[in-house]
Amino acid sequence: MVDCNRVIKNIVLYMNDRDITNKKLCEDLGFNTATWSNRKRNPKSLQLSEIQAICNYLCISLADLEIKKL
Repeated sequence: MVDCNRVIKNIVLYMNDRDITNKKLCEDLGFNTATWSNRKRNPKSLQLSEIQAICNYLCISLADLEIKKL
């Protein structure tokens, strides 16, 4: 089972490593900024298609998000 909280935390860490803002991520992937903000507050609402799009955008795999990066 995927730890949704860890996935979100690691997405944010990868974004920070690459200097990608929430606004840029949303613009580049066509996400609504309010929806992305809600997903971060409630990680279980994150959809697999969104995770896959983010992984492709960040050039990482889902396994990279599941491994504790902290």
